[in-house]
Amino acid sequence: MVCKTEGVGEVGQECVSAPADSSEDIKDLAGALAKAQAVMANPKKSHTAKVVSVRTGAKYSYHYADLAEVVDAVRKPLADHGLAFTQIVTLMGTQPVLLTRLLHESGQWLQSVYLLPRNGSAQDMGSAITYARRYSLCAILGIAAEDDEDGQAATEAEEAADAAEAAALEQRRAEASKRLDEAKARGLIKSAHDGRVLKPGEAPAPAGAPPQVEAAPPAAEASAASQPAAKEEQAVAALSPSADSAEGPAVAPLLKVCLVMDGITPQQLKGYYVKKGHFTASVDPDKLPEDYVKKITERANWKRVVATIKGGV
Repeated sequence: MVCKTEGVGEVGQECVSAPADSSEDIKDLAGALAKAQAVMANPKKSHTAKVVSVRTGAKYSYHYADLAEVVDAVRKPLADHGLAFTQIVTLMGTQPVLLTRLLHESGQWLQSVYLLPRNGSAQDMGSAITYARRYSLCAILGIAAEDDEDGQAATEAEEAADAAEAAALEQRRAEASKRLDEAKARGLIKSAHDGRVLKPGEAPAPAGAPPQVEAAPPAAEASAASQPAAKEEQAVAALSPSADSAEGPAVAPLLKVCLVMDGITPQQLKGYYVKKGHFTASVDPDKLPEDYVKKITERANWKRVVATIKGGV
């Protein structure tokens, strides 16, 4: 069974039945392949690809062999040991795939399946098929058609950038949590569950308790208690229990922290999870299940949510 998903966090998955990956017996094929691999060298990497990371702007390059160079490198070693290969584009259900089959003169065979894109121009499909043929052939024969030394360096740079962004997000969350506790210490934050004034570090409601949105404390009361800076006022206001506003209904404190610090409104969040099919439009941000809120505010997941909302994906 081969399954193709739309991406992390997406709802739904399409699965198609894959054919058998080998003949019933591959003893002769395995022996011949071992001998062929002993004399088979990696193809010459005469092409250079230059890449610029869309996200970080990092530049790197790598060398690779194209499909023709791969075929030229493997054809004779395979033929000398009674081996050959075929690569066929076909359908499994409605999913286009590339079937790469390694054949032995005994009739034994071994094959792999590579999923191809469904849509695109003829040129796009041709490029995808060529790419799939090169990678599938190299994979089934156990050879390398490109180097990744520079690619590894770029990967490390990407990982460093991810770590820095995660650390910055964690710092913003810690600052927002500190501000929330300061607001609680001044008696500005009430429980959305029973209306009592919360103490620093105290949860807004018992686990599993349904939220009840209350009116915000009068502005005069808040200003009398303190005069925070403009940005702090914004964070405290968003973290305080309040009635529905023009930007949308109130949401759980943890989620509010993320929304405020990344400049996202509840309505934008609602548009995200409705578009993704996670919930229907009848579910407001303040009614999201506790386990969903916990999952979506995890660093890696929230980073994707912010990128999707701000990028308009």
